[in-house]
Amino acid sequence: MEDVAERRGARLNFDTSVSEVPYPEASVAKRLEIIRPALEADLVINVPKLKTHVYTTFSGAVKNLFGLVPGYTKAGYHAKFNNLIYFSKMLLDIFNFVRPALNVMDGVVALEGDGPGWHGHPRKVGVVMASLDGLALDVAACRLVGIHPERVPTLEIAREQGLVDFEGIEIKGCQEKFVGFKMPSVCRDPAGYVQSGFFRSFVHPVLISMLTARPVPIEDRCSGCGTCLSACPRGAIEVRGGVAVVDHDLCIRCYCCHELCPYAAIDLRTSWLGRLLRRTGVMGRWSRGEISQ
Repeated sequence: MEDVAERRGARLNFDTSVSEVPYPEASVAKRLEIIRPALEADLVINVPKLKTHVYTTFSGAVKNLFGLVPGYTKAGYHAKFNNLIYFSKMLLDIFNFVRPALNVMDGVVALEGDGPGWHGHPRKVGVVMASLDGLALDVAACRLVGIHPERVPTLEIAREQGLVDFEGIEIKGCQEKFVGFKMPSVCRDPAGYVQSGFFRSFVHPVLISMLTARPVPIEDRCSGCGTCLSACPRGAIEVRGGVAVVDHDLCIRCYCCHELCPYAAIDLRTSWLGRLLRRTGVMGRWSRGEISQ
C-alpha cells in the first residue's frame, strides 16, 4: 500500500514547521503563523467535519483551517483574540488567506451538543457535502441540521463583510432537514459585543464571571495528566494532588482544556444568573441553548 501511494506521489506529511507570513489585508490577524506544508502546497483541499462547538457554535470549513496554526500556538491565538468577535474575525482571516481550492465536509456521522470534544454526541446525518466556496458550504451545512447561519459568528461576520450571501446559495442534492440537532448548551462571551472602553473595562469582568461558562475539573475523572495545563494559553491551570485546578481570575474562557482533555474531565458550568438568562432567551441570538425549528 505504501509503495502504491509513493508511486502516485502521495505521502503522509510529518512536517510541522511553521512560517510567519504578513497578511496586510486581514481584518485583525495581520501576521499569521501557518504550517509550512500548507504554504508550499499547490492547492489546499479542506476536509472539515460537521460538528457543533461550545465557543463558535458551529465548526465547519472556516473553523477547520485553524488546524493550520501549529500545536500550542493555537493557545496563544486564543489569548490574543480573547473574545468571540475578534476570534471569529481571526478565523476568517486564516480562511481568506489560505483560500482552499475545494471544501469537502464529512457529515456521515456529525457531532451535536457540547462539541467539539468528548462532551459532544455523535449524530448520524449520512451526508457528504462539497463546494468550491467554504463559506457557502458552512451555510448549507448549518441549514441542513437546523442551525440558523446568523447565529454562527464567523458566518454573520462574513455576511457583514460581503463575503457570503445567505440567500444566494443554491443547494443541489439532499434537501432534507434534520430536526432536533442540538446546539451547545453553554453561553459564550457576551462581553465581546461591548466596545466602549470604559463600559467594557467595568462590565467585562462581571459578564465573564457571571454569564459565561467556567471550566470545572471533575475530580473522579481527572487523571492529573497535565494536558489541560499545557493547553491553557494563560497559565490558569495547575495540578494539585493529582487533580487539575483552574484559577478563574486568569481563565479567559477559551475552553481549550475542555476540548483537549482526553478523559472528558473538564465540565463547563454557568452561574445561576447565566442559566436563568439563557432559559429566558434574553442572552441574544448567539447564545440560545436550543434551535427553533
